[in-house]
Amino acid sequence: MPLIEARSLSKIYMLGKTEVHALNAVNLTVEKGEFMAIAGPSGSGKTTLLNILGCIEKPTEGSVLFDGKNVAQLSGNQLADFRLNHIGFIFQTFNLIPVLTAIENVEFPLLKMPLSKRERRTRAQEALESVGLGGLAHRKPDELSGGQRQRVAIARALVGRPNIVLADEPTANLDHATGLAVLELMSDLNSRLGTVFVFSTHDPKVMSMARRVISLVDGKIVEETTVP
Repeated sequence: MPLIEARSLSKIYMLGKTEVHALNAVNLTVEKGEFMAIAGPSGSGKTTLLNILGCIEKPTEGSVLFDGKNVAQLSGNQLADFRLNHIGFIFQTFNLIPVLTAIENVEFPLLKMPLSKRERRTRAQEALESVGLGGLAHRKPDELSGGQRQRVAIARALVGRPNIVLADEPTANLDHATGLAVLELMSDLNSRLGTVFVFSTHDPKVMSMARRVISLVDGKIVEETTVP
């Protein structure tokens, strides 16, 4: 059984009185252990697809099965709990809380979990160490470089021990060398921990490192490339 199976996904937004078809009958599976990219130009629907896979948005039509469970049928509160326990997110703008230190940012998702204060702090420190920032735990975001802030965001995505991490344009605000280093880090985490990574991107670096690339155009899958 795949980790995620998307069946006939369609998403329609209303722009005034005009229907915008962001996705059109998309079928997709995400296997356990994958390191894959959803690629396409701006407006192709890749972020919408990522948001639906991550239970942030619901499809207009179709279903999403997560380990065989149809998450599209869950209520808002049930979806929030599901995201908390199963899915990590990485955003291109990092989305760190500026008044919190690195370790407090990483620890933040754990506040809604039934964990002791000591266990939360231990897990946050371990997550920071896994991305090579154990010694910078008490720095605030404005005291970190762009690459270091993205590493904090990766640690925050991993701290809840999710089944899958969804990364929306994770290299968009990084220079070439820093973006490559962040990708290599995520590839290493995928290999060592088995964490699934799915990226939405138009960055050739991401596509070259992904082991499967799904190409979207106008909300439809037009090509799939797999690297042995």
